[in-house]
This record gives sequence, structure tokens and C-alpha cells, in this order.
Amino acid sequence: TAAAPRTFSIRVVVQEPGRLRVLRLLELLAAGVEERIWLADAYFLSVPILHQALISAAQDGIDVRVLTPGTLDVPVVGPLARTGYASLLEAGVRIWEYRGLMMHAKTSVIDGWSSRVGSTNMNVTGLMTNWELDVIVEDPRFGAEMEAMFEEDLGDARPVLLRPGGRLSPPPPP
Repeated sequence: TAAAPRTFSIRVVVQEPGRLRVLRLLELLAAGVEERIWLADAYFLSVPILHQALISAAQDGIDVRVLTPGTLDVPVVGPLARTGYASLLEAGVRIWEYRGLMMHAKTSVIDGWSSRVGSTNMNVTGLMTNWELDVIVEDPRFGAEMEAMFEEDLGDARPVLLRPGGRLSPPPPP
């Protein structure tokens, strides 16, 4: 017999320049998170509102994980992104850099039930000035699949560590 069709909520978020829709959505979800926020982003240059939301969540005991590429097609992004890592790490956010070829994922999973897959990068251009398109899926089974893929990617990544004196561990070799 065929399996019964699954039903779940899907939302399409069209990010228009100046509308901040994805940023507001992530801020709202971060404010209500109970257990975990896992983000994967190709060009993670966190804007202040999102940066503070992640710090606040981590300080509240939330499992906040960020996966970024260790190798970038725009080399200047890596060092710029790393300038914001220290305050995140100090707050308890865990950050990994993917060791494979350019990771181009733009995803998030909140508490295993709300998942985002799309084109929006977690930086000023993606969140504030670009046209972007994201899909939000509200479904625990889909969320579990997203989390499993995230954890699989962590197997090919290395953690960014905060060393004494506030220095970060070196990025993966190119």
C-alpha cells in the first residue's frame, strides 16, 4: 500500500530590498527558540540584530551552531566574517568551517521543526538589499532530515576555537 501523503506548512518568503523579511523571521524565531538554532551560510557576515539574537540565545543556554565555508569563492569574506566570531564564541555559539570545496548552503533549523532553505545569505546584502527567495518548512520530520544533513556536514568541518588572548584558531588551509 502507498504511504499516506504528508501535510505540513510551507511558506515562501520573498526578500525585497529594504523589507528585512528573512531577518525579522529569524529574529522572531530566535526569540522563541527553546532548544537549538543551527545555521549554515555561505557568506556569514552577521548583521548586528542577528548577531545579538544569536548571542542572547546562546547565553540563554540554547544550542547555537553556525556552519560556514572554510574555502570561499570571494576570499575577502572569510577574514571579514571571522572578525565577528570572537563575541559569538564567548557567548557560547559554536562555529565550524567546512573543509570541502565552497559550501554554498543557506539554511537554518530552529528546534527541529522550522527549517529554512533559500538564497538569503546572513549578511547585509542578503538580508537588506538583495532580492532573495527562501522557503520555510514547518515539519518535525523535515526538520530532523535537515538536522541530520547539518550534522553530516559537521563531520567534514572543523570547529573555530577561541584561544587565550581572544585569538581564533586558524582557518582551514585552502
